[in-house]
Amino acid sequence: MIAKYTFVVFFITHLQLIIIKLTKYLLIKLRVIKKRAGYYYEYQFY
Repeated sequence: MIAKYTFVVFFITHLQLIIIKLTKYLLIKLRVIKKRAGYYYEYQFY
């Protein structure tokens, strides 16, 4: 039971790290796309 519990905790923490890495990667990608598109997004929002 203890081994199972530790595995679950490890899995959850690992998942959180993966999600954080993915979100950071996606944010960087979005910034790059925005730079390439120029002010296209700004024109859409205003």
